[in-house]
Amino acid sequence: MSETLQLQPMHTRRPDQVNQSIDCAFRYLQSEFPSGYIHHGLGSSYEFMPATSTFELVVALRRDFDEISTLDVGAGAGGFITNSGCWRDEDVAHGISAYDYRKEMAMVEITNLTRRLNGNYFVANAETMDEIPGLLPKYNLVVSRWMLRHLIEPIGTLEQMANRVAVGGILAFDRFRWRSYEGSDAEPKTETILDGLEAGGYCIDLDFQPGMQKVLEATRDLTGVPDVIIRRTDDTNPVRFNIDPVSDEVPVGTFFPRAKYLPIC
Repeated sequence: MSETLQLQPMHTRRPDQVNQSIDCAFRYLQSEFPSGYIHHGLGSSYEFMPATSTFELVVALRRDFDEISTLDVGAGAGGFITNSGCWRDEDVAHGISAYDYRKEMAMVEITNLTRRLNGNYFVANAETMDEIPGLLPKYNLVVSRWMLRHLIEPIGTLEQMANRVAVGGILAFDRFRWRSYEGSDAEPKTETILDGLEAGGYCIDLDFQPGMQKVLEATRDLTGVPDVIIRRTDDTNPVRFNIDPVSDEVPVGTFFPRAKYLPIC
């Protein structure tokens, strides 16, 4: 059995002050937008640079899988997972919201949405996917568009997304920047994030992003990552981003680059 889902998710590993910062931000949003949770935005297909759509990813996966299972993290109003042009009857298309902190304030809206999506939409917190009943252990395709950039600590959600991808499956996510709590010293570089993905069995699929190596080379010293479409060829080891502090002076996640890049599939 793969060790992937045995890894404790980051929300159970990070320092207390980081969790407190996240809770504080949620409370602020709740007071700033008291009218309730609104699921909006995002169309029936997403585009990832340079010019790859989620529809093309599904078509590519059908060459290898008879049935497609998809997880859209931060699914907005559920346009992608209800796109009739993508899915067959035997496919599974799940979507989860980015946050759940206003769940009780908008039960009518949420009930209508989940009913329309036939129970495939989960109003939940993307940072605690391990606590969402009904999700599959693994998916052929895990995507996220315009969501990671809005989270307090996107790296924890990315780690959980990456560990939900089956062997042969694809992970696609868009540009985000890490928001540091303690200054730039606590920010992971692009190369560091990709090191963690490589250790979890990921490689760049040049069919989708032929120029990705050059992009990564140009952005290796930046924080966050550009649009990335990567394939998982091995899930023996989980994706695990190191958040252990190196000293008392740096109490928040500090990463250790190895100056390597993802291999080519």
